Amino acid sequence: MIIGDQHFELTEEIGNRHDLLSIKRYLDGRHTSTDIAAKAGVARESVESISGAEFVKKIEDACRMRGQQIGFHHIFTGITEGSLRPEVLLGLVLETYHYINWEYRRRISRRRTLWS
Repeated sequence: MIIGDQHFELTEEIGNRHDLLSIKRYLDGRHTSTDIAAKAGVARESVESISGAEFVKKIEDACRMRGQQIGFHHIFTGITEGSLRPEVLLGLVLETYHYINWEYRRRISRRRTLWS
């Protein structure tokens, strides 16, 4: 799992996949750590709280890292070698559009907040 610019290997030493997926659905900024633990039916200690600024930094770090690594992905190798179907390139273009569109909307939203 990649969060920000950090890599983590997930194991089931503490908790399990089901708990992780139960918690994940509440990570929308509208629930406190205590609420998430109660709604997901997990121990409060298994839900770590981070600040909004720290969360944004981790997202921005992840975006920066993705931008640096994208050329090394096996999809690019397959596209340049011609070993992948044309639909793969279309899918990549579509995903890239959504990524850029999201970043654009985020920056516009940030500017509106600063101007208010």
